[in-house]
Amino acid sequence: MICFAAMALACSIFATILALMIKSELLQVNTNVLECATKASMLKIELDTLSSAQAPPVKKRRGRPRKNVQPKVIHTLGEL
Repeated sequence: MICFAAMALACSIFATILALMIKSELLQVNTNVLECATKASMLKIELDTLSSAQAPPVKKRRGRPRKNVQPKVIHTLGEL
């Protein structure tokens, strides 16, 4: 019985040490992911700034669009 208790204690100590190691690795991965996301957002802002500097936005025409109407012909030369 004491042998089983010793094995259970050894397994629990091993599991605790393994959990602490995994926790520290997860914290490091989380830090790296946050750093990568920050760099990516900064690069996206830079790209947006550069693309807007190259091609300024097109101005929209305000008001109602004009109809395509042919001008009225009052008279032609040679006719009276």
